[in-house]
Amino acid sequence: MSPLRHGVLALLGGLALIGAGLAALPQVAAPEQRERGAAVYAQFCAGCHGTALEGRSGPPLGATGHAWQHADTALARRIARGGSGMPGFGTQLDAAEIAAVLAHVKAAWPAGLRAAQAALPTEESAALAALLRDPAAALPADCGPGG
Repeated sequence: MSPLRHGVLALLGGLALIGAGLAALPQVAAPEQRERGAAVYAQFCAGCHGTALEGRSGPPLGATGHAWQHADTALARRIARGGSGMPGFGTQLDAAEIAAVLAHVKAAWPAGLRAAQAALPTEESAALAALLRDPAAALPADCGPGG
């Protein structure tokens, strides 16, 4: 990773800390959930993403990667459905196991990255914001008055 990218990541993490305030930092999940996530991760994820989240044949998931730039819903969907060369695990893992894997991964992130990731808009609010930015966008007919 380039020094510039490290600097940008550090700046983003620092800005997130300032913006969120130390009291609002997302807490690391309970030890039991992280332990369950570590076991599931070791079985299903470490082969591609590395035992230390460093990435092998798959991208890194630790602080040097970009998983923290995606909301939990998007990360959970990627685990369940797959995509971009990653197989889906939705038939092998239930929602609690997927949440535990995310807890395990997120526990390895520095506090600033956890805060920045927690502040990301959900997919629904991001889609609405994109719609509102598009001057040519129109709401569906059944969305207006009387619809």
